[in-house]
Amino acid sequence: MASKKDTAYYAILNSIINGSISSQQLIQEQDCANTYGISKVLAREVLQRLCHENYLQSYPRKGYMVREITPAECLQSQQVRYQLEAYCIRLLVRQGNPDEIRSLYALCQSEGSPADPRHPHLTNNTLFHLRLASLTGNRFLEEALQAYLDHASRCVVIFHYPTATQLHYSNRHKEILDAILAKDIPAALSYLCEDLMVDPGEV
Repeated sequence: MASKKDTAYYAILNSIINGSISSQQLIQEQDCANTYGISKVLAREVLQRLCHENYLQSYPRKGYMVREITPAECLQSQQVRYQLEAYCIRLLVRQGNPDEIRSLYALCQSEGSPADPRHPHLTNNTLFHLRLASLTGNRFLEEALQAYLDHASRCVVIFHYPTATQLHYSNRHKEILDAILAKDIPAALSYLCEDLMVDPGEV
C-alpha cells in the first residue's frame, strides 16, 4: 500500500500532467498538507521533489507554481525521446527475444485505456513505449524514458495535440514491431519518427 506521502506525490504529479493545476495556480505547503493528511514537512518534501523533477518552480515564502512548457521545449523533448527509443530499437534488433517482442502486439489495441491507476495519463499507448525499453534489459532506459513520456502527456494537454483516441489511428506501433522482428532498423526508425511526429531531418 502506498504511503500518504506517495499518494500526495502521485496525485499532484497527475494533476500537473493532466492540466488540473494551471501554471497560474499557487500551491502552498500547508494546503498540500491539509489536503492529503500529511505533515507540513512531508508536504515540503513532496513539493521539493516535484521541483527537482522540473514539474514545479519554488517561490520562497510564497509557494510553488507549475513550471510552464514552451512549444520549443516540447519539440526538444520529443527529439531526445526519439534518441532513447531509437537506441531501444537497435538493442532489440540485435538481442531482443522475438516472443517477448511479439507480446507487445497486444498493446496495439485499446491504446487510450489507462494502464496504471497511479498514473491515469499512462495509457496502453505510452505503456507500449515503456515496454520497448523494458525488453532491452536496461532499466536506466526505462527510467529515463518515463520522464519524457510524462512531458509528452503535458504537451498534449497544453498545446492540444491529438488525443490518445486520435493517435490510435495514426500511431505506428504495429509497424515498429514488424520492422524489429524483420531486423530492419531503418524501417523501424522511420516508423518511430512518424509515431513521435518528429522530422527525420531534425533527429
